Amino acid sequence: MSNMSSTFYDTLDSPELFGKDITFPANSDMAMYLSARGEFYCYMGICETDINRRELFSWPYFLHNKHIYTASKKLINMLGMYRLYNGCIKLSKFVDHELFQNMQWKQIKNYFVKLPTVNDCYFGIVRCNDGTAESFKENPELTRACFGLTYYELSALTEIYSEILGEYNAYQHYPKITRSARSNNWCDLTDMWIPKGFPYVAFAASGGAYSHISLHGFYQHIGALLVFPHSPVAEDLKSALPQELMQSLQDVSLRWSHEPIVYRSLFSE
Repeated sequence: MSNMSSTFYDTLDSPELFGKDITFPANSDMAMYLSARGEFYCYMGICETDINRRELFSWPYFLHNKHIYTASKKLINMLGMYRLYNGCIKLSKFVDHELFQNMQWKQIKNYFVKLPTVNDCYFGIVRCNDGTAESFKENPELTRACFGLTYYELSALTEIYSEILGEYNAYQHYPKITRSARSNNWCDLTDMWIPKGFPYVAFAASGGAYSHISLHGFYQHIGALLVFPHSPVAEDLKSALPQELMQSLQDVSLRWSHEPIVYRSLFSE
């Protein structure tokens, strides 16, 4: 993340703790941590070894206030924590793990993950309603760390791309941002997990070809098009996209973590 994160870290009204001193929070809304080095960890549940219990927002109450690195070995078998990162779900360790024990962290207490609803596909990392003028205000940098682009950036990208493809009209366009309120899905390009309620990009109506593309998969698709800078599609994209959005797209490709991505295979072992 950029230097802004260091500034944001300094402004957080939260005690600075070493990872080894941090315990499991009461719920997933409280599971956001920023390191002094600018690394943002947004946890959305635990991945249990029981294949029938692998759901987003799985949050065992009995782990509250415990050191999960040691307690999980005694109380629950788990493969890791679900981490929202750059448009996909990864399997990560909690901040008290030996990898992070001696790093300094602050908990981000006043923000939550906003996912799409039935009538609105907006997503982001948004400030809680605490009665201040900043209530419900999105933090774009944290949103990009989790989703790759902000909702408004991704909306602009899909609309511009659909115009280039000749698939845009006043009523509907493809590709577009959507979500499934009822079921998990799998990315048609990468086989990544798209959890129920999580935003994704569709190139066609449900059931059609490439109707479920993960955010991360879509960024990879656009990145592949831009590899050939003199191709007609790449030139059209570069001429139509605002410079700020092009920079955000470049940042997406540079933002990487070695933690494993959650694929369909995790649910069919």
